[in-house]
Amino acid sequence: MSHTFIILDGHPHAFNPTTRAPHQADPTHQIPLFPLWASMVQSSIEFCRIVWDIQYTRPYLVNVLVAGGTPVLVNDATRQSIQALEQQFPHAQPRQTYAHDRMQPSIEFAINTFLEHNKHSTALKRCRIILVTVAKQPTERAFEFYNNPNDPVRDVRAMVYQAVASVDPSLDHVQVDVLRLLPCVASAEYSIPPNILSKQVSSRITMSIYNIPNGQEDLKHAMRHLAQLYYNINVLHISSIPMKSAEQAQSTHTVTLYYQANGYHLINQQDPLRNLLLHDPAYLKYRETKLIYSKRSKKALAGK
Repeated sequence: MSHTFIILDGHPHAFNPTTRAPHQADPTHQIPLFPLWASMVQSSIEFCRIVWDIQYTRPYLVNVLVAGGTPVLVNDATRQSIQALEQQFPHAQPRQTYAHDRMQPSIEFAINTFLEHNKHSTALKRCRIILVTVAKQPTERAFEFYNNPNDPVRDVRAMVYQAVASVDPSLDHVQVDVLRLLPCVASAEYSIPPNILSKQVSSRITMSIYNIPNGQEDLKHAMRHLAQLYYNINVLHISSIPMKSAEQAQSTHTVTLYYQANGYHLINQQDPLRNLLLHDPAYLKYRETKLIYSKRSKKALAGK
């Protein structure tokens, strides 16, 4: 199951501001908060960058769509590069509201794209869909979705079920992860709604709901963790690497490398920490290894 679709909610509410964490707020730097849309774009690019960097023996296709007035395909199967995403995202940003349904046609478009690309394949017809939605109501939770703030609520399960039924009921499996962007962060006045994990909608559809606060880095952490879980990716941090600048000034840096784990033994199959959330930076901490660069002198080696 290597074909993934990221569908972004193309509603103008995506231009609501994110929230800066208190420890990130420097009173001497009055930098404006960037909108949710910027976070959605950055997080999609981050997901693709991680996945495409580890594809050695076979391609891992990732298509990004924006659920606008009509589905907007940001990159197709022939444009699997960060440069292609960066070139097309400015043309796909939300510009207005639409009375008609946007999300289900985009899901149908994604499934049709998947089937067209795999029409000559004999493998099982399985794909993944990540729905990044923007909460239109502060009370939105569980499987609820609003096309516009004053529209009737819809059930995401029904939307996906109807999309699969109308395109190809014979699909083997569709895994759907809904990342709902909330209008605020957790506080004394607001509690993040509970997530729903691996709910079986039908024999062919599995769905999870993740509620993501609107912190500037929360969605990026969540998307990075999904990429790691989807493609069995670990992280290696190498710190204290000496480097020289153009002015010959000495400094040290930390390099972060993503790599695909090869072990599939049960001893390697750990679950994410139960008490952490997908957007928590420590959610997949057990998949990280930290090393410190150390260079031994030639004299020390010669003395052995």
